[in-house]
Parts: sequence; C-alpha cells; structure tokens
Amino acid sequence: MACSSAPSGSLLEDVCFASATNISADSESSLNPSQPLASADAPLQRAREKAQDLSGTEVATLPVTPKAAIRVGPLSLLLNTRATSTDRELGDGERGYEADQWSLEVGADQRLSNRAVVGAFMAYQHSNLDFDQDLATSFAAPPNAGGIDQDQLSFTLFGAYSATDSLYIDASAGFGISEIDFTRNAVAQDSGGTFTVPVQTEASADGTDYWASAGLGWGATYRHATRLGVYGRATYARAEVDGYTEADISGTGFNLAVGKAQHRSLTTTLGLSASHTFGMSWGVVVPQVRAEYEREFEDDPVAVQSAFVLVPDTGFSPAGEKPDLHYFTMAAGAQAIFPGGWLGFLELQSLLGHRDFDRTRIAAGLRVEL
Repeated sequence: MACSSAPSGSLLEDVCFASATNISADSESSLNPSQPLASADAPLQRAREKAQDLSGTEVATLPVTPKAAIRVGPLSLLLNTRATSTDRELGDGERGYEADQWSLEVGADQRLSNRAVVGAFMAYQHSNLDFDQDLATSFAAPPNAGGIDQDQLSFTLFGAYSATDSLYIDASAGFGISEIDFTRNAVAQDSGGTFTVPVQTEASADGTDYWASAGLGWGATYRHATRLGVYGRATYARAEVDGYTEADISGTGFNLAVGKAQHRSLTTTLGLSASHTFGMSWGVVVPQVRAEYEREFEDDPVAVQSAFVLVPDTGFSPAGEKPDLHYFTMAAGAQAIFPGGWLGFLELQSLLGHRDFDRTRIAAGLRVEL
C-alpha cells in the first residue's frame, strides 16, 4: 500500500507511521479519491436532456419546444435557458453532492417542406457541484469534501420527418467540450491520533462528450384542440474526462495523479404527452404535460485509476455504484403565441423514482418566426 512506499522524511510517511500505526478508518474514508467519478454526471445529464427536449418533433405542428401543436413559419430563431438542481445521495461507492447547472442556448430551425425540418443549436452550460461533508467521528471534517466547477460549450443538430399526419420520426446528435476544475478537501490522520492533517488539492482537466438519439412517435388531435401522443426514443451518450495531476495546496504529499474517466449511457424511453389549445384575445396558450419512463442499459460501475504523486507505483481504483436502471420523468408547462410571430414557453420537470438522484429543472425560452 501507499504507506509502505512513502518517501523517507515526507509528511505522508509521518502520518502513515506515527506511533507505528496506519491511517485511521475515518481518514481512509476522507482520503478516498472518488470525486472524479462524478466528473461526467453534468455532460451526460445535458446529453439526455437535449435528446429529451428534441424528441417528439411533429413537423406539421412544430412548437416552441418540439412538443406542442402550433404551426410555425419556415425559418425560426430560438433562445432558451435552463436551470437544474441536483441532489445525489451518499452511496457505498460514491460521495453525495449537491449541484446546480444553468445553460443558455441559441439556435435555428428551417422547414424544408410540410413534412421535414432541420435545425441546430449552440449552448453554454455552467455547473457547480459541492460534495457532502465527510462522515467522521475522530476529527472535525471540512464543511465539504471538495467540488467541481465545469464550463461546457456544446453543439447539436436535429431533424424530423412526418410520414403521415399522425406518425413521425426524429433524430438528433451533438458533442460538447468542457473545462473542469476540481478541488478536494480531506483529512489525513494516523490510527493513533498523533497526526491530524488537513489535505487540500486542486486540479484542472478537459472533457468531451458525444451523444445521438432517434425516436418514433404518434399523435392525434381530438375536437380540434386536444393533442394526445405517445413516443419512444433510444439515446446513447459518452463522456470522457482527461487525466490530471492535483496540485498539493496544503503541502502534505497526499495529492493524486488521476487517470482518464470514461462514462457511457444507453437508454430507451417511452413517453406520453397531452396538450390543449386555448384561443385568447391576445393570442394562443397551450398547457401541456408529459410523463416518461426511462430504462438504462449501461449498468457497469465506473472506475477511475489514481495514485499518490509521491508513490506512483501504488494505485487506487475507486469504483462507483451501479447506475439505477429504471426511473421516471414528469413535466408540466405552457406555451404561448403572441402577435408578430413571437412564441414563448415555460416548463417545470422533475426526476422521480431514481435510487440515487433527486433533480428538478425549469426551462424557458423565446422563438421568433422570420
């Protein structure tokens, strides 16, 4: 293990061998380098949400976001923003955390015919994540175990085709590049309690992600105003975070060299949607609801190799938990058409039935026809 190879005279050696003992159980838990396991959560979430937002695009009734029943012009510009709050529960293999993300995207879509449409988006997303405080009884743990700040720029292409007035297909794909900053707050303590040393490190890394999705849907209008639909899609996403070496801010020798992290997700989704069109004196309002069941097929836990910089021959491979394979999404919102070709939307979405995550998202946007 690392202690047996600690460089002579280093603080790492002092902590490991104080009073001829090893590091304490609380310290082992605190030093566990599991933070990189969460580094791809934000880009994978973004990829799945983008596929979700673009799924169900009925060309003959292309909406503000692709899920309502409002006819629009041949060329439109779009401006959307989203804010997401995520709470991950502490597990056996991964730390708990609280995270906030917000994004801003601009895009355009072009109607090729009454049955076909294509479009593109460019989006910027910022994510801030704080890991929960370590659970320790032999020392006072820092307020949090560190965090991740991430800035991402992504690009998306999508298209849809209506085979009939009720049956349609859609597809979308995208990629993103990220700049990621890590901080790690831990405590090194020997089992005898002779040394209790705060450990602080920081690092930066680059990340990339790719995703693709394809869907099929059916919708029908009743009494000229109520639209009911059912749809399904399959989405593949992959995120990679380059390896990095931590800077030893506290000078303890417990900084790590961390290997590349690779995360994959393959999901299928079955969704139901309903909307109703109300004519108003100033325009049109379309309230809508949808419910989705999602099935994850990539069930292998992620492992990331790491080692103390001072002891490169000694490696750690903390493994994450197996992902939850079954969960649901519920969403409710409204869209509105205003004079002059302006459209707007607002939607609230919540993740339900997931073993590890609680997540709420609010999205809003504007669209103008040209």
